[in-house]
Amino acid sequence: MTRSQKNHENKINDNNTVIASSKASEKEISTALTSNEKTKAIIKNEKDICQLLTDKGYKECFCEIDGGHMKVVVKLKDATSKDANKIIKLIHNKYNGYIIEVKFVED
Repeated sequence: MTRSQKNHENKINDNNTVIASSKASEKEISTALTSNEKTKAIIKNEKDICQLLTDKGYKECFCEIDGGHMKVVVKLKDATSKDANKIIKLIHNKYNGYIIEVKFVED
């Protein structure tokens, strides 16, 4: 499990604790529910972006969304700036509005 996945899981668990608490106010419960919806949407987008890149031939990748910033790590030997631009364009066409950072690793 990646750090990002662990953070998402912890956030959802914390929110679920609030939701289940008999001491939580309606506002706290509503905020926790909204936070869970947003977190689940981020998880889905991260998975969808990795699937998009996998479908385009990138065998291994990782995506982490934090606010308006997206970090993408792709395993690719001898990557160039053209590879980074291609990935940014692929993501930008489907997920506009993020600042996209692409990093390559060889192994």
